[in-house]
Amino acid sequence: MAAQTNQIPTEESVKAAIEDLLAEKALKDLIGLYFDGMPKTDFAGHLFDTIPDNPPERVVASDLVAVSLLDVSFGPTATDALLNRDYLNSHLAIEKLPINLDLWDAIDRVNNLYAARKVLDDLHDVGLVKASKLLARKRPRLVPITDRHVESFFECSGWEFLTPLATCLSENSDLVGAIDALSPSPSESGHSPTTLRLLDVAIWMTRSRSSGAKKAREAALGDSRPLDLRSSDR
Repeated sequence: MAAQTNQIPTEESVKAAIEDLLAEKALKDLIGLYFDGMPKTDFAGHLFDTIPDNPPERVVASDLVAVSLLDVSFGPTATDALLNRDYLNSHLAIEKLPINLDLWDAIDRVNNLYAARKVLDDLHDVGLVKASKLLARKRPRLVPITDRHVESFFECSGWEFLTPLATCLSENSDLVGAIDALSPSPSESGHSPTTLRLLDVAIWMTRSRSSGAKKAREAALGDSRPLDLRSSDR
């Protein structure tokens, strides 16, 4: 399904998109391959969330290492601002973003997410993808990672899906439960992915054109094609 960036997602369209994704057979197996991580696969697995240190109140070097596992990096200017000048905190304190709330329980804080993203956007060579990945590292229950696959999935651009997603999950606890049911067995680290992380991985693993994702889909689903190219077959 091609992205239609001129449309604004609604709660109903977000719900339908997620339900369609969850209908994919063996989706949990596919997600499990991602979270197996190294050395079984080349995927970041749980390292993005668990690599130490990750203090909740500020950005540190290990956060930038974690984000690099998702194939993005911050240049010298942004790195200096984030690590040496405490840029994010000096312009918008991270503590304004709640640690122990899920996105759907923090709908009244969505403006704070937009503000935090704007702070990062203002740094040199930092756009939505990098900003969302860094914020998701700091607030995994609150911030959805966003890239072209997520935009295509929700048929929108940017964070136009954010409020409809929050509202949808707030009013459909069964949908939250269905997403959480995709979680693999806890690893030896005891890590359990958040609902938003599971949704992100499900979208990426079913849509990415990378060789690793193709091999994983062939192993788990018996078809290496991205889900959006197979939608007409279903």
